[in-house]
Amino acid sequence: MRLIRPDHERLNGIVMLYLGDMLRFASGQLEQPPLKPTIYEERLPDEPTPGIWKHKGFTIVVSIERNLWTVGLTHESNRLPKLHELKEIRVACAPPDAYMAMIFPPVEDYINIGQVFLHMHEIRSGE
Repeated sequence: MRLIRPDHERLNGIVMLYLGDMLRFASGQLEQPPLKPTIYEERLPDEPTPGIWKHKGFTIVVSIERNLWTVGLTHESNRLPKLHELKEIRVACAPPDAYMAMIFPPVEDYINIGQVFLHMHEIRSGE
């Protein structure tokens, strides 16, 4: 099992609070969208790190849930990413040894915080 660095735990906590507030805004529980956290950066990370990143029109949210990485992304024009863009984001935002997958849950479990917001989830080898 991959260990999470202490600095990743702190950054991940900030990201998870922001995501929770975004979900409350999307469901009408908050009147205004939350302010972006201070870890918002206009680039891809140098190594996989929880945070909110901006790259070539994409907003990318990287988090760790139950010791597994999640990468969410949306484009400012609400377009779907091209395969080479998905690969570039995956390589920059998730550990190189992680198996990443896009999972389509039952429709009643969908949670949308944007018109086009895709997620890549780390899955354990063999799942």
